[in-house]
Amino acid sequence: MDDKWLTEIAELIEAEIEARTEQMTARVRVLTERYGHTLIETLGQFEELSSKVDRHLAAMGFSE
Repeated sequence: MDDKWLTEIAELIEAEIEARTEQMTARVRVLTERYGHTLIETLGQFEELSSKVDRHLAAMGFSE
């Protein structure tokens, strides 16, 4: 009888560990997607897009 309960408890613990591991993995994946770019990469994209906006504004007759 003790073996039956110990086996069931061990299985429940293992299932909980697996669930927590999957949650942590998913969270790390989200954080990697959110913060996976360096500041230098982000600034480069900013400069590129800023130049593009400036060109479009100039083409529409707006100037700084």
